[in-house]
Amino acid sequence: MTLNVRVAPDRPWWSGSFLPLVLLLSFAIAVGTGLYLLASLRAVLVQERGADLARTAARAADTLDRVLFERFGDIQLFADNRVLVEGNPDEKTQKLRQYKKLYWYYSWIGVTDASGRIVAATDVFARPDIGRATKDQAEGGPGVD
Repeated sequence: MTLNVRVAPDRPWWSGSFLPLVLLLSFAIAVGTGLYLLASLRAVLVQERGADLARTAARAADTLDRVLFERFGDIQLFADNRVLVEGNPDEKTQKLRQYKKLYWYYSWIGVTDASGRIVAATDVFARPDIGRATKDQAEGGPGVD
């Protein structure tokens, strides 16, 4: 009678099915940790970018407010000028050209009458009817605008 006894090679008990489970669990933990850190980093970057955009928007709004306030001051100066209010069209045109040289950032400056007709401007070539009444306007009819 012969007994068949298997002799196990020199392997630790945990190397069979336990080792792959441990490796799989370690991999899952590493992937989960990586994803969590990636999401956290993304949230921080989005928050920082949002704060940067808010600062940029605040600077732009501040600049726009300053520029509009300066233009409002220019308009008040023009409106208070006696030549532009009471002068003849040639005097008004001359004054507007002086203002255009002084305030270089304006591409065009003009003065209108109560009906909205341009009576003086810095660029006469754009509106040849400036300062002159047409035949219809002199007769009380509609004019060319």
